[in-house]
Amino acid sequence: MSTAKIKSDLIRYIEEINDKNILSALKDFLSSKRKNKKDFWDDLSVNERKEILMAMKELDNGLSYSFNDVVAKLPAEILVKVDSDAAERAVKLMSDAAAKAELVIYNLGPDVERGWGARRSVARDFLNDSPVLLGSVRVGPDLASIGTRAPEKFAAPWKFATTNTASEFENHLLVHLYNPRLLAPASTCPSASYLFEKQKPEVRHAGEPLIVSKGLPPVFPKHNAHALVAYLLTQRTDVGLPEAPVPSLVKAAVATPAPALGTTPPAKP
Repeated sequence: MSTAKIKSDLIRYIEEINDKNILSALKDFLSSKRKNKKDFWDDLSVNERKEILMAMKELDNGLSYSFNDVVAKLPAEILVKVDSDAAERAVKLMSDAAAKAELVIYNLGPDVERGWGARRSVARDFLNDSPVLLGSVRVGPDLASIGTRAPEKFAAPWKFATTNTASEFENHLLVHLYNPRLLAPASTCPSASYLFEKQKPEVRHAGEPLIVSKGLPPVFPKHNAHALVAYLLTQRTDVGLPEAPVPSLVKAAVATPAPALGTTPPAKP
């Protein structure tokens, strides 16, 4: 039905109404609608207005992108490290514009910021543990990702001295088990020196004896010391999970843009 036909019908209906109360109510309704009528610009925030004006200025200066250029970069992150309100508003705006947007929440707590792990620990990480060794008191750095921790992210930072990083990492953890104060003087971690022998054992393991510090006699790690270090090296949280994604591993996939209308896609070799 056309606008003119709707207006004609309304006029005819109004002319047929003789009830003063109905006419007054209809008049008040139409008057309120006219008073509330305003431009969408009035509902925009100051930042939204600035962004629109900036976009218009860029268009005037020829800074525009073709559809294919945009598609080639999708999917892509458009907002990073914002609060939930800003993220949800962006998703709503994109959804209203018929665009597909996904909200991903990363836990970037103090441990992740310090480099002690790529993501937070979740219940799934402990499915295969028997027993589940969950503590009730936090007295030191989280060891859930000690197997992938960079040397400079330790409480007492250090550096690899050779290219044999695996062996160096293992020796570093062995020294820490023997006496944490040799690596971190202020450490409150208890010593596990009972896992080491000071006398040469009958059965030696690869890499022994262990030089714990200059000026101190070498020690000989027991089997349990090596087993404990091997366990620590398996503690990794570098694999993303749906409930705990790893921000550094969430890479935007490169989409292949659709060929422009009237063109033929390139042939595959």
